[in-house]
Amino acid sequence: MIKLFVCDIDFTLLDAYSGGLPSRNIDAMIRLQASGVKVVLASGRVESGILPIVKQLRMDEFGGYVASSNGTRIIETLRLTPLKENLIPVEDLLEMYHHAIKLGLHFSVEQGDTVYTNGFDDELAYDRDVVKLNFNVCDDLSEHLKRGAPKCAVTVDRGQKREEIMAFCETFKDRFEIVNSMGGFIDIMRKGSSKGRAIEFLCSHLHLSHDEVAAIGDSTNDLEMLALAGIGACVANAREEVKAIAKHHVASAQEGGVAEFIDIVLSLNKRPAM
Repeated sequence: MIKLFVCDIDFTLLDAYSGGLPSRNIDAMIRLQASGVKVVLASGRVESGILPIVKQLRMDEFGGYVASSNGTRIIETLRLTPLKENLIPVEDLLEMYHHAIKLGLHFSVEQGDTVYTNGFDDELAYDRDVVKLNFNVCDDLSEHLKRGAPKCAVTVDRGQKREEIMAFCETFKDRFEIVNSMGGFIDIMRKGSSKGRAIEFLCSHLHLSHDEVAAIGDSTNDLEMLALAGIGACVANAREEVKAIAKHHVASAQEGGVAEFIDIVLSLNKRPAM
């Protein structure tokens, strides 16, 4: 019996081309929640970029969970109560910012309701235009870094400065969790933060086994949660390494693959217990 349904957002739940939420996915998500299954939106997005989707899916009515910034911060959706967070301290943010500058990379981090960055590129344009985040491009981020953050990011235009990106990752890989969420977008979190760890936390919090979890995603930051879930799926536009571990392959994000997987889960839940 599946009791927890974990879903990635970008290029999984949302149309990979327009960033829109297919009506087929909305309807299926509401049917799933009405059946008693709790939904978790697990994303590399910061929390403010997920909350509008929570309302679209009526998760603020049914109750569910958001694991934002690759599982760094977890909230429940009825009262937006935080259950867990693992923030990067200001001094570490400053160290990574200065190192990114030396390598000619764009560094971005959310402070309050604004994302501060030292430069703009194709990857950040997605967050501005699709996720609808508020950006402030400034010469010196250090004066704006006043509080810890769930994550920070280094970005470049796609296909550019690969050696510099690799050098940055090599410098910090032993101290932080580093994932390539999409294209030239590198997310950095504190050690122990991931979508998979978020699912482990929620299973413990809700007294569920991994067999009671279904998960769907498309990218490498989804691999751990797909491996943990009792039932894992990927959309047709997923990366090859994700396709290799997913038991179920469904339609693309654009075609409403999440709805297809929900139908599989609901069908499995109707089967009599052995």
